Amino acid sequence: MKIRILWIVAGLLIALPSCGKGSVGGDGPALAAKGLTITKVTAALPVEDPADPAWDDAREVVVTLLVQDVAEPRLTEKGVETLRLRALHDGVRAAFRLDWADATAEDLVEIDQSTDAVALEFPATGPDGPVPDSMMGEEGKPVSIILWRNAWQRRLMGEAYGVEALYPNRSVDHYPPDAGPTPESRAVLKKLYNPPVAVGNPMAAVERISATQDLTAEGFGTLTDAGKQTSSGEGIHQDGRWTVIITRPLDTTPAAAGILRPGETTYVSVAVWNGSKNQSGSLKMRSIWVPVRFAEARP
Repeated sequence: MKIRILWIVAGLLIALPSCGKGSVGGDGPALAAKGLTITKVTAALPVEDPADPAWDDAREVVVTLLVQDVAEPRLTEKGVETLRLRALHDGVRAAFRLDWADATAEDLVEIDQSTDAVALEFPATGPDGPVPDSMMGEEGKPVSIILWRNAWQRRLMGEAYGVEALYPNRSVDHYPPDAGPTPESRAVLKKLYNPPVAVGNPMAAVERISATQDLTAEGFGTLTDAGKQTSSGEGIHQDGRWTVIITRPLDTTPAAAGILRPGETTYVSVAVWNGSKNQSGSLKMRSIWVPVRFAEARP
């Protein structure tokens, strides 16, 4: 089984500063030198507290970040050098703690800034399937992505951001979607003035149920909603660092292409956006594949 074999040799490799399709021995993906272990916990999974002592049982992996220099527009300045990653599971869900240095927290409250964000990516080809390119996958080789954005979290918390935060005393004289005399007519006008929402584009969702979004891709330009939201996430910015916990269910039922299934090995890669440097979309830092395996709770 290719993924299992690559896990064994991964510890002997030097982290490769290459693009997503770098190879190992000419027949495999570019791998980080140190793999990630998802350790099982016997107590409650610490999905909200990054300082919970349970995280001490999870081995930390320092992931080197590279600039996205494959697709236009390309990033020329990193903004973040490394990300620290730990993972736990309770047999039902897996929780990933991502920690990186960022002096300020951005959430689209400045005109010339974007929002801080982070993403996890996993192969969606199954344990015996081909390993996709870590740069958004390939045609016929999909990847599963969980994206967390600070702007979404602020919105869910009911805090003002964007125009509301920039101009708290603004006054609106006329807004076309609100001009209808009845709720039904206003609903029609809202769709008329927001075509992406009108056609059901989930990427244009106005109301969010989570600070994360489950996505899928098969290469650049193919990123789309996964069709089902199962992940969650919460971030804390303190002392010049972001700590974000992203949680998703484990794949415990038989399936052709499980993403995270206890007993099977897989990979994970990460991406980070620094809002203060106006990074969004393809302007991001990213990593190569990091091998992932599951482990029982420590005695």
